[in-house]
Amino acid sequence: MRCKVLADISCGIGGKPSFFAQQCEFVYAVEIDPKKIEYAKQNCAMYGLDNVKFICGDALDPKVIEQIPAVDVIFSDPFRPAEESERHVSSLEPGIPNVLAAYGEKNPKFCF
Repeated sequence: MRCKVLADISCGIGGKPSFFAQQCEFVYAVEIDPKKIEYAKQNCAMYGLDNVKFICGDALDPKVIEQIPAVDVIFSDPFRPAEESERHVSSLEPGIPNVLAAYGEKNPKFCF
């Protein structure tokens, strides 16, 4: 997934953005949980990465979506409820169809 610009939707505490930022020129990292976004910032800082823009907010909010320009790849590893004994695509947040609809104009190349 090495590319020029990547968007990570639901970046969590920043494990993947830290890796992507080492492989890509620039990364947009979106996370709804303010605590997780702070951890993500700290994790990128530990590696000396300054090519990540963190966006704290609902990934499906138009105000969040408009902050992300056209990108080469859109990556999303959505939140999954911990209490599930068996994983179901229908319980992902934000849901895959919603991410596709919200970010499809940015680029049709998605990785889930």
